[in-house]
Amino acid sequence: MTLGKWPKRPPSLTEEQARQRHDFLKKWHEVLPRKYSVIEKFNQECPIILKTGVRPGIKTLEIGAGLGEHISREDLEIQHYTALEIRKDFAEIIRKKFPKVSVLNEDIEKQTSLASQSFDRIIAIHILEHLRQLPLALAEIKRILAKDGFFNVVIPCEGGLAYRLARRVSAQRLFESHFHSPYKPIIENEHVNQASELIEELRKHFRVIQSSYWPLKLPLININLAIALACRHVQPINC
Repeated sequence: MTLGKWPKRPPSLTEEQARQRHDFLKKWHEVLPRKYSVIEKFNQECPIILKTGVRPGIKTLEIGAGLGEHISREDLEIQHYTALEIRKDFAEIIRKKFPKVSVLNEDIEKQTSLASQSFDRIIAIHILEHLRQLPLALAEIKRILAKDGFFNVVIPCEGGLAYRLARRVSAQRLFESHFHSPYKPIIENEHVNQASELIEELRKHFRVIQSSYWPLKLPLININLAIALACRHVQPINC
């Protein structure tokens, strides 16, 4: 796949591989918080994600809410929280676990039913790397984000050396031991965007006001595993 070019067109999966990918995603959501809690703590509790833009009465949207891993960390008493989840089975689990949360089963890569500028804070945790139509998704996020709102994201250091090595002993090992088939076609079909092009594309749509690299803090993709970014609308230049 060509870097910085969309839509991304990864190699097609066989029916069996597609089934494995579908089943593994749920299994990974269940295993990650339990077995890899150190990185999951950064993913879900990094101050950029958990605190930036939070104030009483705000409207928050989480894109790709999964099984609600992040929702459990949020103070739902002080905000109006909406979860957008493309998988119907995941959306139903969220509804049952968090009755105070509004749940939408929609696709952020298409125009949603949400009104323009309807959210003060939008969160995307390990979602952007999956989006084959990333520019369309970012344009939709920009549309529904309030002009003074915050777009807070966590992305993996996909394409980096440390991340590649870490995957071999975590997700790849789990997948291959469970399904007895190679993980490479699955991850190539899932993580279609690398960290460098994600950051570059984000900067075309938003102003990055804060970043946090984990675990080594230095702003280098090759030696870290994840990056948190706080973004805002690009301010117009006054002539």
